[in-house]
Amino acid sequence: MNNERRLPLGLPYWTEDTLGKKLATPRLSDEVYAASSATYVLVCVEILLVNLAERLIYLPWRKRKPCVGWWYLGGRMKRGESEHETAKRVLEREAGLVLDSDRFQYIRCHRLIAADREEIPQDAGADYLSFQFVVDITPAELIEAGRRLDGDEFDRTRGLRSFAREDLTPPEIHHSIRRLYYDAFFPH
Repeated sequence: MNNERRLPLGLPYWTEDTLGKKLATPRLSDEVYAASSATYVLVCVEILLVNLAERLIYLPWRKRKPCVGWWYLGGRMKRGESEHETAKRVLEREAGLVLDSDRFQYIRCHRLIAADREEIPQDAGADYLSFQFVVDITPAELIEAGRRLDGDEFDRTRGLRSFAREDLTPPEIHHSIRRLYYDAFFPH
């Protein structure tokens, strides 16, 4: 579509390829972030690293609230980013892997409402809507990702642990991880 087209109220229409350039994401103070996260649903991506042939998943130990424990790689979307762009950026930031967009297979959306979070004030909670992806990785990529895990977010000493179907037991594994496993390996 033409960028000159106007939406109601005279607002310009931007195509997806121009949104990222037009909608820069500002850095918010802790107070403003707390107020906005208590007001809005935060949109994120979550990435599950998998070995499709062996039906294994790989999870890092997240050490920051709200999801301490075996968890996905993931993060918030920036305004104007596509889901795939966010997934690529987040995987590079959190595990040092730079992969082509076509390797990210979108599976579903997941909603998580958390009572607390890492940022101050910690009891502010947040409501997250996540686009969930799986990425089939090679053994070499798995080693690289485990070595380059973001030490602020994840416990590097635990690396990326493999889980087979029988390992996905509560309460150690969150129900959303089990569901994504089944949706990825046994689609309906």
